[in-house]
Amino acid sequence: MSATWSRRQAMAAAGWGLLAGGIALAGRLTAAAIGRRSHRAHRLASAGSPSGFAVGGQLTVGDAIVLRDRHGIAAVSRRCTHLGCFVTATARGFECPCHGSAFAADGRVLAGPATRPLPWYRVLLGEDGELRVDFDTVVAASHRLAVDGDA
Repeated sequence: MSATWSRRQAMAAAGWGLLAGGIALAGRLTAAAIGRRSHRAHRLASAGSPSGFAVGGQLTVGDAIVLRDRHGIAAVSRRCTHLGCFVTATARGFECPCHGSAFAADGRVLAGPATRPLPWYRVLLGEDGELRVDFDTVVAASHRLAVDGDA
């Protein structure tokens, strides 16, 4: 029995080694990503005090528009679901200046090219009394944080 390998045997061994290494690396990366996701803190952005936020008011906070209506305070994404341009608030809802998508006040698509509604983020009250937008928690468009005086 010869201790030398043919070129074909050497290439096959190298290929199997690369495949095994790739599978092991993919498993480690997946486990690390899952572990990090479940233990990381939520991405929160401060939106100030609710006491200075009047009904009908709105404020830009990062990638969200925070608004207050008679039911409470909510945050909708500023990013158009078509290609990510910043939308602007209008009398009928939101419009994208880049490609003309239009969204209703609840984020539903009124005109394309966007095909998905704008996502809404959870708004919460911090221990310090300040509003926070939780960009990692998507909620229904009807979800509001009720504050004193809201119906």
